[in-house]
Amino acid sequence: MRVHEMIMCVDNYLDCRGLADPRIRKNAIRKVAEFIKSTDIYLKNGHLNLPVDKDSFKDAYCRYKQIALNGAEKSAINHMYDIINGKISNNTANNAIQSSDIDSPRYDFNKVQTKSRKQADQNTISKHNSMVNIEDKVLQFIKIDPKHQDLNSISHQNGIYIFTLSEGCDIPDTQNKPEYELYEGQRVLYIGQTKSGLNSRINKTHFNGRAGSSTLRKSLGCLLGYKLIPRSKKNPNDGKTTFEKCDEIKLSQWMRDNLIVYYAIVLDDIDSAENKLINSYSPPLNLSKVPMDRNQGFRSELSSLRSMK
Repeated sequence: MRVHEMIMCVDNYLDCRGLADPRIRKNAIRKVAEFIKSTDIYLKNGHLNLPVDKDSFKDAYCRYKQIALNGAEKSAINHMYDIINGKISNNTANNAIQSSDIDSPRYDFNKVQTKSRKQADQNTISKHNSMVNIEDKVLQFIKIDPKHQDLNSISHQNGIYIFTLSEGCDIPDTQNKPEYELYEGQRVLYIGQTKSGLNSRINKTHFNGRAGSSTLRKSLGCLLGYKLIPRSKKNPNDGKTTFEKCDEIKLSQWMRDNLIVYYAIVLDDIDSAENKLINSYSPPLNLSKVPMDRNQGFRSELSSLRSMK
């Protein structure tokens, strides 16, 4: 479904509701559409590609507006999701799309879409587009390329994330070459999870934080040749390290230029989902919970770099 088709669907639905003044919500859905078109996060090949979680979309729109959503905007987003998910099952939505003179894939809102899946093997993960199936869970990953997209748009809910190298980018050479598995055609570098909010962990800690709080940052900084220093001046021998502020700034820029992150909202059993993903992809920068038969030499070399002071 394209953006203009979604607007027509919402308009037609509101006209059928018998509201005293449907123009308020119609104006609201147009503002939402402007937000969607302002970024490529929610569009794929010109068609809507919204996150499964409605609240995460509302959070992103709220940050875009920089003020709280009003009632009309909340209702308009609810209508949009209800139409896309088939909860508004009438001919109104279909009629709106059929009236469009642009040839595009049609949604049939009168059909209930069902998916049949064979029970996956306990350790089997199938990879397809931005969806990852783990047993009976379907994780929908959202791609963020910090060169072109705002890291502040990342959801504040808990979940899992996958860091990959951008196409044409690489980490510095090491004696032991890492082996990579691919996700969305990109080399998987690191997988993590958070129970304190994806935005906080990915944006504030990994991309813009300090190496002392991020395994990913410390590993990348060591590979780039930055010198580790004690994290605490009061207790410099406690073994906790980070980088000089100037190196942290350079590291943040390197990460924005060379990495892509995919994140998925996971509301329960995060640990199990993360373990299975790590077991499947064996990311070279993950130093724990990893299969012992892959990237052992590289991880040993990386661990030695991380212990140098």
